[in-house]
Amino acid sequence: MLSLDSISDVSCPAAGQATDDTSLLAPRYEDLNMTGFFLRAAIVALGLWLATQIFGGLNFDSPFTLLAAAVLLGIVNAIVRPIAVILTLPLTLLSLGLFLLVINAGMLGLVALLLSGFTISSFWTALGASLIVSITSWLASGMIANSGRVEVITMKK
Repeated sequence: MLSLDSISDVSCPAAGQATDDTSLLAPRYEDLNMTGFFLRAAIVALGLWLATQIFGGLNFDSPFTLLAAAVLLGIVNAIVRPIAVILTLPLTLLSLGLFLLVINAGMLGLVALLLSGFTISSFWTALGASLIVSITSWLASGMIANSGRVEVITMKK
């Protein structure tokens, strides 16, 4: 039989006090963000690998270079791409958003320029590869939450 005396050892911290026990119960928010980032980088790596199978002008020296390109593409898309989108906003508006495809190809070209062992033969190869990577990322990211966990969507009748 459970009585109040048997749970007297359980204490609740006062408001504002942190405990070390909470880190054992749930992952930290920072850990969830990094998990999501690396999971998305793996998806981008899958998209880049698929693009190398489709386009002969896209080459990686090693699987490590492929993974490094995926991580670097995520960093470039987080830092450089927003600046490029803002600077080219008039062109994007005039082209009804199609210039964003050119920006995506440019980001992929920038990664190829920064990373030795990753080559792109032409602009059209970069454009096609960026389309493949975008479609792959869009399909896979729909199943991944911001926390990096795979989400299952069910429909009720």
